[in-house]
Amino acid sequence: MALDFWDSLFDVDGDGKITDFDFDLDYFLYNQVMNDDEEKDDSWKYETIDGSDYGVSPDDYDTEEEYLDALELEVELSEDEDDQDDGLTLNVSFELGGERIDKCKKFIELKSDSILAARYLDPVQGFLYAKAIKDNFTLPCSLPDEKESREMGIDEVIQKLCRYDTKLAFEAWGWCIEQFGPYAELEDYASESMTNWFFDKFTYPYEYRNALVDYLHENPDKCQKALKLMKKCCINLSDYIVQALNCGYYAVAAILYSGNLKKAGSDWKSINDFIDAIIYDCRCNCEENPKVLVCFRDKLFPIVKRIKNGMVQDEIPEFESRIEQYLAELGYSESEDNQTLSENEDNRYAWRSQYENADCYGLKVEDYETAEEFQNARNQKRREEEQNRYLAEREKRFELLKEAAQDKTLYTYCGVLVENADRIYHYLTDDETLKAGDRVLVPFGNKEIEGEIVSVGQYMKVGAPFPLERTKKIIRKI
Repeated sequence: MALDFWDSLFDVDGDGKITDFDFDLDYFLYNQVMNDDEEKDDSWKYETIDGSDYGVSPDDYDTEEEYLDALELEVELSEDEDDQDDGLTLNVSFELGGERIDKCKKFIELKSDSILAARYLDPVQGFLYAKAIKDNFTLPCSLPDEKESREMGIDEVIQKLCRYDTKLAFEAWGWCIEQFGPYAELEDYASESMTNWFFDKFTYPYEYRNALVDYLHENPDKCQKALKLMKKCCINLSDYIVQALNCGYYAVAAILYSGNLKKAGSDWKSINDFIDAIIYDCRCNCEENPKVLVCFRDKLFPIVKRIKNGMVQDEIPEFESRIEQYLAELGYSESEDNQTLSENEDNRYAWRSQYENADCYGLKVEDYETAEEFQNARNQKRREEEQNRYLAEREKRFELLKEAAQDKTLYTYCGVLVENADRIYHYLTDDETLKAGDRVLVPFGNKEIEGEIVSVGQYMKVGAPFPLERTKKIIRKI
């Protein structure tokens, strides 16, 4: 197997082969990270349509379906631009804010029926995260409707959800990574808001960080997708790496560590700051478990030692010195590995303290001998609760449909086009004289604006184009 630069960093003994002897961290880097490309069938990348003329590369996509969708969109956008007068296109672009806005509008027009991200995209402000989460999750709190513009960034939404249900909050974040991540180019700083800025803000409070590490442990695929979406190295990932090591989540620590180093690339300053932050966090946050720092020293730190950059290499002795100094301050000695059985028994259940404030789904850590046994039981309980919640929600929706079907009243809905809107809004009316083409005054957000009726229809409650309870009425005909 030919090793590229980053692969070679894990070949500790320099024999050209990556083995579990070289890097034994739960066999993870060898079995999943480093051999990930070998396990995937990427042959389609060499056989698929060439998208280089449209700036689309198959290397940027995990599946051929995602790649072809992106290529199709670029082709359609390109054809649309060719059909327009160059002068007119230039004027429109400058007037509305540039090429990105034009691309967003075309994306909404072409893909709103097939791609969820297109239905929650404002051409000017970007993705409407709060509205998307509100429409697709059952929430324990309120979020804005965002009918006119974005009112909350994704970090603000997740922060609020965390106050009520941390597990649900991070499920919503992972869902956004999947739904909006592939189209991040359609919003300025979308990648940063879902990853770099998100991790920066979630260095506090402490219980949120723990819950996020738990989520990443249970969903390593979301962890990898988030790292892939990141634009640059995130220094504050050190918090999560140390917490993952402290919880025994070695796979998560490996993903975050190796992924962040790859994002740093040749940026020696970011690499040095990142390592410095990890060592410091190990010292400050793991006083009762100095083996976290030992694990970093023996398993992760050797990777940095093999980066052939003088500015990084010059700092290695200082890093090593600080690690040994901190271990001494924490009272750790290498002879601890030869403790008596009784001493080891004292630390046998130390892992249980990590779950004191975590959501254990009604399970008691005292009933389990090892962290692995408890984690497996916890995951099973979580899946059962998710299934029960899904069944309850389905039953609730069915009952609502049954109730709505009992209402045989015909309600008149008017589809109204308002100025600068990117879709049709539906309103109720009791005026039987209204027809398509009429100008009307309608409530829109906190104000009243004019619009034009483009459709009129009568529906029973169960088949209405918009929920009856949430539909506003036309104020009057103009």
